[in-house]
Amino acid sequence: MKLPLFSIALILFSLIALAPPPADEISAQAIVRYPELGKSGSPFNREFLRRAKIYTAENPQFTSDKTWILRLADEVATVIDTYAPFPEIEFKVLLVIKRFSDAYHPLFLPVRSEMSEEDIAKARHCFEIQTPDMVHEATHGRVKFTPTVIVSDQPLRCFNPKRRDSAEYAAEELQNELATLTKPGDYDTAGYYFLYYDNASGYRIPRAGYGVGGFNSALGIGTFAVGSTSQMNPRDEIYIHEWIHGLEGFYGNKTGVRLAKGGLHGTANYDGRYSLTKPWRQQDTFRGYMEWIKDLLNAKIPDGEGFVGLGDPAWRHGPMRKAVPQKESYAPTVVPSGSYPEWVYELMLGNLTNAKLGSSLLPEGLHPGEIAKETMPWRLDVWNPNAKTTAQYLEADGGMFTLECPVGNHASIRCDVQLEPFSNYVFSAEVKTTGIKIQQEGGKYSALISAEASKSTRDLSGSVDWTPIVLPFTTKGDQPSTTLRLQVGGQSSLTTGRAVFRKLKLQKVDYPEGAVTP
Repeated sequence: MKLPLFSIALILFSLIALAPPPADEISAQAIVRYPELGKSGSPFNREFLRRAKIYTAENPQFTSDKTWILRLADEVATVIDTYAPFPEIEFKVLLVIKRFSDAYHPLFLPVRSEMSEEDIAKARHCFEIQTPDMVHEATHGRVKFTPTVIVSDQPLRCFNPKRRDSAEYAAEELQNELATLTKPGDYDTAGYYFLYYDNASGYRIPRAGYGVGGFNSALGIGTFAVGSTSQMNPRDEIYIHEWIHGLEGFYGNKTGVRLAKGGLHGTANYDGRYSLTKPWRQQDTFRGYMEWIKDLLNAKIPDGEGFVGLGDPAWRHGPMRKAVPQKESYAPTVVPSGSYPEWVYELMLGNLTNAKLGSSLLPEGLHPGEIAKETMPWRLDVWNPNAKTTAQYLEADGGMFTLECPVGNHASIRCDVQLEPFSNYVFSAEVKTTGIKIQQEGGKYSALISAEASKSTRDLSGSVDWTPIVLPFTTKGDQPSTTLRLQVGGQSSLTTGRAVFRKLKLQKVDYPEGAVTP
């Protein structure tokens, strides 16, 4: 069979934006095998181009093998009959990335930060490329997730003061942002991607969760917020998860819709059927709850003699934005506000001169000599026990700890202390380094101190004379003790060299003065 030249030209023209054109004969073979591939706008053609876009975004070398068109066409052919030719419903979702934070909360310490371009790019890729693909895949093309991203240079100003246990965005602030960006009926769901940690000090507000989502009936829109993370996997489920919370909030009381027991968090109510995480695709490194999300979005969760979830019973009510009363704009509202004493801002920059602090709370009674793994209250904690890492304690200068890694390791001298819940503290020390060098590609931790998730940000690599480090942190409310570390290296950051720590102090910060913890 001789393929018309215009058909070959058509497929090559469609693909030219994705990769250099393969040999004509490969394209010809693919179209001979699957004639629908050569028809612009056909379901086969659209699914082929959609997958090509996803795969090349994941791996720029995907098209380096000239047979990729045939391989991808074969893949599409195995699933195309199960995909809807066109979406049955489209959801428009807005993500506002807050590049800056200068945030206030009456019980926590300040957060002043700027998101890196790398973190912004990761957030955009997950939201704009991978999340729509995951929704498409989970619903077999029946639901279209249409993303829009706006990077805002207006700083995040506050965290929800009603939440005393975590950094949660304030709905009033999102409402004011929407008033300047869009109008009711433009989007079904809108949310923030924001920073909840301080760039200068490494301070992190404890979190009750990775994100928060729901449906705001007063605004007539689904809302969500996700805290920035440098570990975000391209196919992370966080955006889908928080988006579904809004869907459940809107469709849950609609005629014919039966939600799962426990809603989106109800996997434990179904006899372990959805308890195991799995990759979305064979080549994925991320493991998530793909089977649960798929059955929830398609109303295929077995429950008694029938099935529950969203799916057709929900979609027949139309997208959420169509049910919103037509208004010209979102009404601006008052945002919770407040300010910190100046000494608190000084403390966050490492200046404790004017800080209101209590006496040191570190345990005493450590004997000079080598620190063993079983020694309490301080003990050696290493990722690689065979790396010949050593730790010692001397009584000089009021107590001096030495941690040495001759071979790349993630190691620390740790101490677990009991502290008051939801309270602010500062952990401080002076550090001297010799030959500290990060050995692992992409690593970022040299010599530092840490308190749970908060890690000091000063880069003490190489050989550095005595340098003061101040690390403020806030305790959680659901753990019996708080872990402090004198550290060399870190997760995915194997490091060598020697670090000496002295003049250690752990003090409570008297802010807010006289505060009562929950």
